[in-house]
Formats: sequence, structure tokens, C-alpha cells
Amino acid sequence: MSNSLFFLFSEKISPERLEWISLIQNFSKNTLTIGITGDALYSFTDQSLFPEWESIIRNQRCNIHLDQWEAEIRGITIKSLTKNYKISSLTNIKLSKNIKIGFWDAILQLEEFRNFKDNYMGFLQMKGPYMSRNSVYAVNFLESSLKNKKKAQLLCYLDGVHTGHINQAPSEFENIGRLISMYTDPQTHNNQIMETLACSRCCIARGYGEINQNNEEYKAKSVIDGFRICNLNEIVDQFERSSPIFAPNVGMWINSTEKKFISSPEILLMMTHTPYQEEFTFGGLSFAMACANHGIHVSILFVEDGIYNLVGEHKIHSQDHVFNIQEIVDVTWEMDKIDYYIYTPSILRRNVSINGYLNFVNPLSTEELQLLISKHTNQENSNMGRIIFF
Repeated sequence: MSNSLFFLFSEKISPERLEWISLIQNFSKNTLTIGITGDALYSFTDQSLFPEWESIIRNQRCNIHLDQWEAEIRGITIKSLTKNYKISSLTNIKLSKNIKIGFWDAILQLEEFRNFKDNYMGFLQMKGPYMSRNSVYAVNFLESSLKNKKKAQLLCYLDGVHTGHINQAPSEFENIGRLISMYTDPQTHNNQIMETLACSRCCIARGYGEINQNNEEYKAKSVIDGFRICNLNEIVDQFERSSPIFAPNVGMWINSTEKKFISSPEILLMMTHTPYQEEFTFGGLSFAMACANHGIHVSILFVEDGIYNLVGEHKIHSQDHVFNIQEIVDVTWEMDKIDYYIYTPSILRRNVSINGYLNFVNPLSTEELQLLISKHTNQENSNMGRIIFF
């Protein structure tokens, strides 16, 4: 298998994201695989995105896997997905089996993910249950992992810790807590169990009762059995291993060349959210600093609406009780193992200028983004790298 680039999307795909994926594919000779589930499926029916999708589909080095189960929930059929595309052959578009975990079975059985030696599969969950369907994708992934004899692990960060809250009792929705309890029970899958790790800082911030720490073990009465609370560093430990870790929106570059020595996979963090409406930017920067302290090289790219983190001068008042994102960038840009970038087309699209005080952040064109990814793909001592969307 040649070097490959993999993306999985479950949320709305912005036009500029499809645009840069299409363009870097044209620059690259690597194979490209894209898994589409959830609301990302609507992008195939959005006429404004047809040119980008057609450019991607025409490339015979690209394969697209669509979640038929989730498409049917949304009233999307394969006919509606393809009828407007001016392409004679759509053989590189593949529909999963029409069963609940059919899409995840297809993804986990891809050639890209067959050759990892420790048989580990992780999933990073950053949103809570019920308000977001991401938790359903997480448990479907975990069920498929266990079915395929993988060592499954759920990594809960930010609002993702809510997936482990005790006494969940949704009247209409799938009970995420019950499913996680079932997967962490060794009797459910012939002594094959899923492990969960949840960030202690995130749990404490969200009021998970009294969390007692004893010998670096955290215990709380307000989480389900088997839901283990730990320091963020233990979650970052999992990112040191050369094994796939998925998320609702994620990318991986995979190098098929056999390596004598395997170093920790490098990470490209795509910061796509505005700075203060949600916790994604602060959470992403905290995650990046923890990774850097573990010796993992992290490239942080402000892209899409994430560029607003660097626009204007942020003036935070003492009563606001938030960290100034620009100050965090300023005090961490010289950290070993952290590099900062901003995507120039996102700036031009919004007709804004970044704070001149932050001129140390490296601007990236689309071609330079492809070169950054290509550099990671061809690392001398690594067989993979990660792209995580915050």
C-alpha cells in the first residue's frame, strides 16, 4: 500500500475545507480515503459544493465511504447523492452495509488500518450525549471495534466527559451511559472490554461531585462503573502510540514503509472555532501543550472560523473569567515541539487582518499546507500522523 491520507467527517463540512482537501489532493500522489457520516452527508446534496466534490471524485486515487444507515435517517438516497454529478463513473463512492454499525465496520476494515501491531483503536469524544449525535457515532465505533477484536478505548475530553454521567435516562434517545456500561463489562464481549479515560479537569469543571484523588487515581460517585477519571496526561499518553485514534472529525496520514524505530506520531491541530463562544480553542491549546510536554510535535493551524482567534486585539476583563487566547498563543509560540500557522485563504475569504502583535504565526497557502502534510507523511521515524479538528 502507498502512503495514504484519511479523513472522517460527521459534522457539516465547510466549503473551504472541501476546497483545500480538493487542492491538496491535486498536489499529492498519496491515496485519499474519506469517510462521511452524520450531517457531513448533506454536503453531497449541497449544489454549492458540487465542484469540489466532483474534483475529488474524479481522482482515481480517492475512495469515499458513505454511511448508508445515517443517510436513510436523513432521507438521503444514493440516487439523490449522485444524480447531479456530471461524472460517468462513480465506482470510487462506496455505500456501507445498511446496518447500524456497517459504516464503522467498513472503516475499521480498510487496508490503512489493518497493519497496526498492537490492535488498538481509540476514539476521542469532545461533545456530550443527546445534544449532539457524536456520542452515537462513538458507541457505534466502539461496538464495531469490539466486534472486530480490537482493543477499544474511549477518550473523553471537554464535554465528552458527560457520556459517562450516572443515571442517564433519555425518554427517546439511545441511552449512551447504558451502552458504555455494557461495553466496559467483561461479560458482555467474551472478556473483551472497552476502556474509558475521562479528563479530570473537565469533570471537576462540570461539577462531577467530589472527586477523590488517591495515588493518581480519581474517583467520583457521579459517573458510571468502569468510567475512569484521570489526568489529561494519561489521555495524551495514548497519543504517543502509533495506533489509530478516531474522532467525529479527524484525519490521519499513514506511511506504509516499514520503520526500524517508531517515534510518537506528529499532530496537526486544526483550530476551526471562534475563541470564546465554546471551549474548543482553549481545550485545543491545552491539549497541544500537554502533547508537547510529552515530546509529541504539534502543528497548530488556525483555519476556517478559527482565524478569529488571531483577529483584532482581545481585551479580557477580570470579571470575564476566561483566558485570553492571544496571550496563550504569545507565551507558548516558542515552546519546543509547538509550531503555529494560519491559513491564508481563510483570512482572504473573510477579508480580515490578524493582530500584528502575533506576526510570528506562520501564514500557510494551500500548497504550503499540502507540503506540511506531506512532510509529516514522509517522516523518517514514524508510520503515521494525526489531524484533529478542534
